Amino acid sequence: MKQFKIEAQASLILEVVKALKYNSSGMGLREIYDIRIERPSYNNNRIIFTAKEGKEINPRDFFYLGLDIVI
Repeated sequence: MKQFKIEAQASLILEVVKALKYNSSGMGLREIYDIRIERPSYNNNRIIFTAKEGKEINPRDFFYLGLDIVI
């Protein structure tokens, strides 16, 4: 698996972006993945994580990121 996508409403995507920017697990993810945010409409937002060269996607990374998100 080379890509992982999160699709949600804008408010949830904003919380994921905050966690990527300010939390330790999010900062770690930025080292492992290239991250692209797409906002085609309010109800259809997504963040696409692509593993960097030589890295593998680990589902645990996203579990720990989820622990840092406060909704």
